Amino acid sequence: MKKVSLKLTGGIFNNRMIVSYSEHTRPTSQMVRQAVFNMLHNVGGVVLDLFAGSGAYGFEALSRGASFAYLNDVNKDAIRSIKENIKALNVDDQTKLTKMDYKDALTYYTDKEITFDYVFLDPPYDMKDEAIYEIMNTLKKQKTPITIIIERNSKDRPLDVKDYECIKDRKYGLKHIYIYKKQ
Repeated sequence: MKKVSLKLTGGIFNNRMIVSYSEHTRPTSQMVRQAVFNMLHNVGGVVLDLFAGSGAYGFEALSRGASFAYLNDVNKDAIRSIKENIKALNVDDQTKLTKMDYKDALTYYTDKEITFDYVFLDPPYDMKDEAIYEIMNTLKKQKTPITIIIERNSKDRPLDVKDYECIKDRKYGLKHIYIYKKQ
């Protein structure tokens, strides 16, 4: 379990460091996160980082204007990273950490009628397309508009999900970022 330091790239936490302890996650590089947030422009409202790892996407969103971030992961080292990062950034009142399998987390959010403005999906690269379709179909049940940012292996094909429009997609080395919007 090696500690990796990551730098936040903009907003009120610009240049602040967060940590990742998990050997089972691949932290998104500073360059890719910065590019994602440049594509999104303004981020407001409530965000979900479903496969949070270190929570970098969620913390970056808070730094850039999101009002609240739900951070979810099931890996104990990822949970340790997220807890440490919440404390270091002093955002306990702006975050909720859930420690669940992604399916259980989605059920929890749905049952609690929690809706999101932005959802960051950085699932394991070996996750099947069917699982991502299931996640997106579950999320589209919310009645408000939603933007979903998906990070995938650059070899994977784009997803065609009913009721979503792919508004942007960019390749960054081995990663491909897709931004989908549901009205």
